[in-house]
Amino acid sequence: MLMRFFGRTRGNRSRARYGARAGLRLLAALFCLAACPGPAHAAFYVVNGGTVAIHNAAARLNVDGSVAVNKGALSAGPSNICLTGNWSLSGGSFIAGTSTVTFAGAAGTTSTLSGFTTFYNLACVTPGKFLDLPAGATQTVTGALTLAGVSGDLVGLRSTTPGVFAYLANTGSNSVSYANPKDINSGGGFAIATPSSLNGGNVVNWVFNNPQEPGAPVLSGVTISSNTIRWIWTSSGGQADDFYLFTASGSLVKSLSGSATYYLETNLSSATAYSRYLEASDSAGQAFSSTMTVATPAITSYLSGASTNTLVGTNGQTQLTIPWSLLGATMTWILSETLLQRPLMSNTTALIAAAGAPAGMQGSTESLTEFILAVDGVRSTQTLSSPVTVMVPYSDSAHPGFVDGTSPPVIVGTLQLYTIDETAGQWELVAGSWVDTVRKVVAGTVWHLSIFSAFGSASSVSADLSQARVYPVPYKPNGSNPDQGKPYSAGDDTSGIIFDQLPQSVTINIYNVSGQEVASFGSDNSAGKIQWDACNNSGHALATGLYLAVLKTPGQPSVTKKLLIIR
Repeated sequence: MLMRFFGRTRGNRSRARYGARAGLRLLAALFCLAACPGPAHAAFYVVNGGTVAIHNAAARLNVDGSVAVNKGALSAGPSNICLTGNWSLSGGSFIAGTSTVTFAGAAGTTSTLSGFTTFYNLACVTPGKFLDLPAGATQTVTGALTLAGVSGDLVGLRSTTPGVFAYLANTGSNSVSYANPKDINSGGGFAIATPSSLNGGNVVNWVFNNPQEPGAPVLSGVTISSNTIRWIWTSSGGQADDFYLFTASGSLVKSLSGSATYYLETNLSSATAYSRYLEASDSAGQAFSSTMTVATPAITSYLSGASTNTLVGTNGQTQLTIPWSLLGATMTWILSETLLQRPLMSNTTALIAAAGAPAGMQGSTESLTEFILAVDGVRSTQTLSSPVTVMVPYSDSAHPGFVDGTSPPVIVGTLQLYTIDETAGQWELVAGSWVDTVRKVVAGTVWHLSIFSAFGSASSVSADLSQARVYPVPYKPNGSNPDQGKPYSAGDDTSGIIFDQLPQSVTINIYNVSGQEVASFGSDNSAGKIQWDACNNSGHALATGLYLAVLKTPGQPSVTKKLLIIR
């Protein structure tokens, strides 16, 4: 049906109303439609002369097509005008009154405006709808501008000429969300705040307050009792609405509000490792922390109250002795001597890896021990009011005097206690530490708790003959290349035939190919190295030939090495 008007008309076709400043949900209910609501739909609405007036506040003009004012005037009064097509103001005028003009239609359709129009209220709340505003022309909204799409289906505003401004001046109020303006200049009015909207580019006086996708939270954890772990996190960007703590396998542990910064996970089993990750979530998306692992201590490695002042590890060697004055109901003391498998802190292994070993020192993982003090459920890193005594274990059962598991072997007598400076990320010597060879521990008094270990000097002395070497082979003492041998000279540690990486006590017997012993020598204090002058037991130089060297040390199998002397 085509409506043409040359005079005056009044309309009262619908009881549906909405205010200029009605909420988004009400507007969506009224206008999020493929066609305008209500009866009396016209395919076109054209004014070609005179003044067409709609003076009833309850009136609704519904047009399933376009509105054109070619001549004369359209006086809207307090009415509601809804159209799905284009809006053209080519030769006539539009008297907005306090009316509301709403652009409806299906998602993906476009309504094109032409001419300069001053609206009172202008609305489009059809997700996916596009409004093309005339390039170089100004559309003015003196009342409320309302644009509302939905996530993933925005209301688009574009200029009819890409790259050329279309002007939209809002001098009243605006409620705009999930919009996508491009080439729109709104500098002639108030700034248009656009939460959850997308900046299409080349826009002026639009404020994009999009919710920022949360950054990946940084999760850490620390055990504070034999059955409780405190999980702590910080944000790396954005503001999460909610946090979700999960097990490593993805099972939900706890839902928390966006303001939460920690969670106490209780009723856990003792001596057990727990792995968790955290999800930060808001309307813009989700982000996830790394998976962190923290372990609860064994029951015997946990001390609270004042029943005893000594905490002993499960190995019977690791120990923490606490002054009675530091004990109390709110203070919890914890140790772990299996911290590489069951760390008390989520960053324990990272701290150890970053610290490396003290310069020129070696240690054994056996002595690595973690001590924690928790006060009122929070780990304390403060200096203690009185020192505590820390003991960490070592063993030398395989080769007495040398730390098991070290290569080159570490001499027990050189062991010292070190602790990790968590701020500097390096090992720090505990002054005045000592070695107890009876209890097989390295001990020291300290004023704070962290990660501790024993380190000592690596010796050139080997614990056995497995690494023993002999060189040069062949030995050419009279040759022109000193790398192939030099005649033995006292004080020249590169001369003669060299045996190194030896045990402290070693004997060496030299045999010719007939099995006759031609030389023997050794030392009970080899310092790991012996130089031989290639002479027999009588002090005469051995002739050119092949020889066998049999190396022996107490309690170990002998080792045979081949020698070739070329004179």
